[in-house]
Formats: sequence, structure tokens, C-alpha cells
Amino acid sequence: MKTLTVSEAVLSVKNVLEKEIGYLLIQGEVTNLSSSGAGHYYFSLADSESILSAALFRMDAYRNPSLKNLKSGDKVVCYGRINVYPKKGTFQLIVNRINPVGKGELKERFERLKMKLSREGLFDVDKKKSIPRFPKKIGLITSREGAAVQDFLKVYKRRSLWGHVVVSPALVQGEKAPSSLRKALEKLIRYDFSLPENEKFDALILTRGGGSLEDLWAFNDEALAWDIFNCPIPIISAVGHEVDFTISDFVSDFRCETPSTAAELLSEGQTQIKRQLMYFSKSLLSAIETKLITLKRKTERSSPSAILREIWKLFNFYERKLY
Repeated sequence: MKTLTVSEAVLSVKNVLEKEIGYLLIQGEVTNLSSSGAGHYYFSLADSESILSAALFRMDAYRNPSLKNLKSGDKVVCYGRINVYPKKGTFQLIVNRINPVGKGELKERFERLKMKLSREGLFDVDKKKSIPRFPKKIGLITSREGAAVQDFLKVYKRRSLWGHVVVSPALVQGEKAPSSLRKALEKLIRYDFSLPENEKFDALILTRGGGSLEDLWAFNDEALAWDIFNCPIPIISAVGHEVDFTISDFVSDFRCETPSTAAELLSEGQTQIKRQLMYFSKSLLSAIETKLITLKRKTERSSPSAILREIWKLFNFYERKLY
């Protein structure tokens, strides 16, 4: 068997895929949709088992005006050809035409569950607990290896004067993630029950970074929603980015756009104290400096040499009057 270079192997695959498969009609759900400044669109087509990268370049984008209203989660039918990108050894669908066929399955499931839980009262404002202004102990539910935990801790440490953060690690993506999140939440609640009153948690945070609808799907679990609703500790949902919404956002006591925003919220009371202390410190130093200047002037006026000068002034004045 002939030994091939990497380039030769990839080129062989490219020739087979592009020549044998040709053009395809593929239906799937749009995820990870983005566009470039050059006018190209990049996204993925997904179903329940697989995901395929896709690209629609500028000239074809002009011929597909429906792109303007396209969103992640929409179900579409794409017509295009398979292309292999040799530099990375990956393949993608180069799309020529794209036609929406309605909301994606995941989006429909999300809306149905959202409506169901709303009717059952899980989103009612009057049932939400207030978030303490000066929390001393915080529970963080997220992936130990993810960027969310680092983002939160970095901001919280920089802004806070005190506080203890306990991380309860959990999977935040994939089929096992919902049960992992529920177990991590249960651990914190059980631990809280065992603590004396002055050491209990003031707030819990459920968090992870941004992602596609599939990436965040673990936070749309109905059982997790009920666990959040029944949690005796105030809980904040900080999942994804500002444009991302999950069921946990609606059922939690408070929603933050990002992990960093949650850290800012929980440290805001302490940050205000820091600002006030800095203001009072500057005001006190200014008052002390003013007082010292005043006392220095008084001291200078009361010194023996200053008094002697005044006496000589008077002596000279009266001496001149005698003549």
C-alpha cells in the first residue's frame, strides 16, 4: 500500500466527495448563524443526531433575501454541493439556495414547555425571592473547566470586599447535563441544610457561557425547572449571552445576561461601599490638609519672631508720630 502525505490523502477524499456526491437538498435546523463583513454567511444544519457545517457566499446571499429574517433555530431546506476544505481537512455544504420551512423542532419544544410552565405558575413574579444586596456565601453551579467559572470569579474578586464562593461542578452540555445540573443543585441545598444559620448560602448561580440552542438545551429541562422553582435559596440564572434565553432564565429568581453580569450584581453592594469609603477617605484627607494649612498659618503668626516683628512695627509707628 502506498504511503500518502496528508495533503494527498485529503485531496483524494476531496475528489471522491465532490465528484461522487455532487449537489444535494438537505433539510435541517439552523444553528451558530453568523455573517462576515464581506457578506458571507456561515451556519450549521442540525437534526437530532448530526450536524453539518454550511456556508453561503455573498453572491448567492443576494439571491436569497429570506436570509435577512433567518435565525438560529429555524428549520430550512438548503440546496448546494459538498466541498472539502484541504487546509483543515473538513467538509461543508456550500449553499446556493436556502428556503425556510418553519420553526425548528427544538424551538417549538422550547415554546411549548415555556407556555406549559408559565400556566403552572413557575414564572410568577410574586413567587420570586429577592437577591441579597450583601451576600457572604455564594454557590456556583457550572462546569469546572468552562470559561464561565473563571469569568465569574475574576469579576467577583476584583469588585468585592468579602465573600466565599463554593463551586458545585456539573455538566452544562449534552444528554447527561440536565441530571448533572440537578444533582449539583441538590448537593448545594443539602449542604446548606447542614450549616448553621450564619454560614448558609445567600444566593446560588446557575451558569455557563454562550452557545447554540442545542448547546444550551440542558437548561430547558422541565425537571430542572421544577428544582429551581422549589429551591429554598435565591437562585440566579446566568446562561449564555444577552440574546440567549432558556427556561432556567424564566423560572429563576433573577436572570443575568452573562456570568460576569451575575458577579457584578452580587458584588454591587460591596462596590458601592468601596466607592463611599474612597469618597470619605478623600474628603477626610482634604479636610485634614485644610486644617493643617490653617493651623500652620496661625502658628506662623504666633511664633516669637512674628510677634517681635509686630512689636517693632508698632514701635516704629509710634516713634514716627513723636517726631
